[in-house]
Amino acid sequence: MTNENKGDTAGQLMGWSLENGMKQKKFDELMEFPCEFTFKIIGMAADDFADQVVKGIEAHRSQKVDVVRSEVRPSKTNKYLSLTLTLRVADGQSIYDVYDACEKMPNIKFVI
Repeated sequence: MTNENKGDTAGQLMGWSLENGMKQKKFDELMEFPCEFTFKIIGMAADDFADQVVKGIEAHRSQKVDVVRSEVRPSKTNKYLSLTLTLRVADGQSIYDVYDACEKMPNIKFVI
């Protein structure tokens, strides 16, 4: 462990750091592109939840996304939906764009 990262090895791998609180764009260093990348998106239940998410991402990126597969599952109470969304991404920035788009959508609670 060094003073520089204060033991934050997980944060460095995921692209962020506890020390400076900023995202560090590391996906390009860790992955080969283009590739398939899966997101788990949890939000408020709606009949068209998956379509809303994809349209929101496309609007944020100003381009179509390449959906490889998607699966929606309701929570026990049917209040929330879990969307497993696999996209074909061209680069690390595409991944960060999805996270940024989801962060702006009020019906989305979590993105993993």
